[in-house]
Amino acid sequence: MKRQHYDSFNEHAQSAAAVKRLKNDGSSSLVQRSHLNFDFDKICTVTLSHINIYCCLTCGKYLQGRDRNSPAFLHSVNTYHQLYLSFHNLQLYSLPENKIVKAQYFNETLDSIRFAAFPVFKSSELLEYPKRCLDIAGNSYFNGFVPLTDSLGRDFCNVILMAIGHVIPLRDWLVTKCDRDANNEFVKFLSLVTRKQWNPSLFRVSVLTDELLGYLALSEPKLLTQHDPRSFLLHILHLMASQSSELKKLVNENIQGQLEICTNKDSVTITKKRVPFKCLTLDLPSESFFKSSSTKDTINQVQLGELFKKYYGKKEKIEGDVTKVLNLVTFPNYLILHFNRFDRSNKCPIKNRNKTLVEFPTKMMLGGIKYQLIANIIHNENKEAQTLANLAQDNESVWSVQLFNRKEMQWFEFSKNQFKSKQKQLLFLDETYMQFWEKDDGGTNRM
Repeated sequence: MKRQHYDSFNEHAQSAAAVKRLKNDGSSSLVQRSHLNFDFDKICTVTLSHINIYCCLTCGKYLQGRDRNSPAFLHSVNTYHQLYLSFHNLQLYSLPENKIVKAQYFNETLDSIRFAAFPVFKSSELLEYPKRCLDIAGNSYFNGFVPLTDSLGRDFCNVILMAIGHVIPLRDWLVTKCDRDANNEFVKFLSLVTRKQWNPSLFRVSVLTDELLGYLALSEPKLLTQHDPRSFLLHILHLMASQSSELKKLVNENIQGQLEICTNKDSVTITKKRVPFKCLTLDLPSESFFKSSSTKDTINQVQLGELFKKYYGKKEKIEGDVTKVLNLVTFPNYLILHFNRFDRSNKCPIKNRNKTLVEFPTKMMLGGIKYQLIANIIHNENKEAQTLANLAQDNESVWSVQLFNRKEMQWFEFSKNQFKSKQKQLLFLDETYMQFWEKDDGGTNRM
């Protein structure tokens, strides 16, 4: 009984001291923001449970429970770390006394902690973005233009998630309309990634996508084995449409276009039908167009306008004695293009890919509609891991994305957790794989 009374007294004294410190000097001695990262999967470091997880605001550990003998309780007793954030309700607690920290003790630091765990935006604020921001180390960045990475290096997923975050109608819904307590796990995790991507008060200039990709690895295991940005995008759009009626409407209104397919025989139209599309595939030519005088190597190059001809009835797809003529009839607000570089039936599709460079403007007129390029996903080949023992094996793909900041009229390139500015005149020198184009009211360059 004496021991129990002594423990109870110590616990009360510790918690009382924490409250006193909050009164006197705020949270400066209790919270170490440089140790905090709320992007990891919410798993207790002791029990490996996902249930009832808290973050110690002094050391950043994820721990379960608040009751006596729970990991969080014992951690507070053994380390004198006294402030904890609940990932369930974003409430702050003082342990080991197990008391809620009242709002009267909140300050700018504690408010920033809750905002970092779940950023909240007003619609009026979104009109000001992107804007120049600073992380806690004083590093400058534009919100919306930060690297998305994950612990397993799934860059083919992260480049798509970064691009989706710049489809404004989807972004606006995900950061303002999607509730933190949403029942659908996929939508909730996608919303959280997008919120953090546009967070103007990041602790560090990068965002981890581990929670979303971890969920997809369990619920859609085949999705993350394809290592293809196009397949990942189409599946993400399918999940949006199938798991949220609001997102389905936004996807159909903004991303979906229509093709008219005419089937002809002996110059007579047999059938005519319209089919929807969300991603338009452009086939690259295999012929060489010119030689580089500096390298003496053959460089394949083609104009983007040349690739579009097949969608204006100028090129016919022949199947036996029947021809098919394709025409673009409905142009979406966001036009997504895919450049078909890989033959997946090939033993080494990466080594033997089509390396043709596509020359493109950053503004174009298509079907009388002006478009602005906002995202350019590019492919690189990783040859560093190649040895004499695995020469017969295929190489690995490395994916990057180039994003356009309208307010600054500047391009940025993101590769894993690194980013740099990019001159628009040099964009076409990379192997473009996918592009996102947005309807624009400004000036254009005709193709």
